[in-house]
Amino acid sequence: MPTELVRLEIGRRLRAGMPEIDEAIFRELRASVPDAVGDDPEYESGLFGAVRDAVDHCIAVIEGGGEGALPLPVATIDQARRAARLGVGVETVVHRVALGERMVHAFATREADDLPARELNLVFDSLGPAIDRLVHGLTEAHQQERERLESGPDGRRLDVIERLLAGEQPGQMDEACLHYSLCGWHVSLIGTGTGVEDSLRHLAETLGCSLLLFNCSPVMASGWLGGGQRRVDFADIRRQPAIHRRVDGAFVVGEPGEGLDGWRRTYGQAKLALLSGRLRSARLTRAADVLPEAMLSKDRARARLLVSTYLSVLDNQRKNGELARETLRAYFANDRNASATACALGVARGTVENRMREVEKAIGKPLYHEHLTRLELALRLEDELAASVGEQPLS
Repeated sequence: MPTELVRLEIGRRLRAGMPEIDEAIFRELRASVPDAVGDDPEYESGLFGAVRDAVDHCIAVIEGGGEGALPLPVATIDQARRAARLGVGVETVVHRVALGERMVHAFATREADDLPARELNLVFDSLGPAIDRLVHGLTEAHQQERERLESGPDGRRLDVIERLLAGEQPGQMDEACLHYSLCGWHVSLIGTGTGVEDSLRHLAETLGCSLLLFNCSPVMASGWLGGGQRRVDFADIRRQPAIHRRVDGAFVVGEPGEGLDGWRRTYGQAKLALLSGRLRSARLTRAADVLPEAMLSKDRARARLLVSTYLSVLDNQRKNGELARETLRAYFANDRNASATACALGVARGTVENRMREVEKAIGKPLYHEHLTRLELALRLEDELAASVGEQPLS
């Protein structure tokens, strides 16, 4: 068989198994070449994208026989920059490339065991120079990012954000460095895909909000919208055309939070939702819709405690709290609008308002946004627990 046909056949077979190859290499890299980043969802997502693009690059090299200099994979180069920002050494990046190359070679050998050995060797020889180019590009990108962080205002801003997220209190000049007020209301968004940073900028402009960007790249962006004394929530964002156009990607949105604690909390929710891998197929996913599944996958006992804490107080109400739960579920499903809730339940608006006052009296706290969010999360967790095998509702 001519070498050209062997190249094309190996490429065809590898592309047919790319999801399996990508997943296997990603898992092996995380297990065999560890780093100190931990479960950072942006880093994990970026690493998987880097693996996917690097595998595609290797297959393209095999198919082309190494002829011509193919563009370096964007997501893979971008992950080297992200690694530099998070303190992952360049030696770890290079080690992962070497391991990935060996695994691609092993997969290709397995898929091509019925093809002529001489032609196979010629095909595999083309990978060496391409991997050398990739390693050089990754090393250069890593070094440039480290130099940029150490010398420019972006590095100082990143350092402030990381310190504040870690629990430190802001210093006298920190807000000036951020060009963003930590007072008032915040909502965090994390986007993956091309054009997400541009979409966040346009969204902030149309909503009249301040924007603080964090860990942005060509394929991922995260940050906060600051609305001052005006609370911007998921429904406000969903109505904006800016979030649905000029972007080939998807966003997860945390719950609005007030002040520094709320700033941290809304970002933590978006991170946990992204890390769960349970984002909806829609372009925009509310973190609260997937947090119950994420919490259950991480800490079932904590989830049961949260449900018991927030919902057991409803059990002394009418119908053992069933009426209160029904009203709350409808209220949350209708963007916390009393009129829409009344229509959905087929009752008067005043009835909904009376039931909500009963809930407020039962929990002993006014139904401000934070308490409503916890109630909504507890209800979703209760449903998830009840749907699990062998579980009963915690009412």
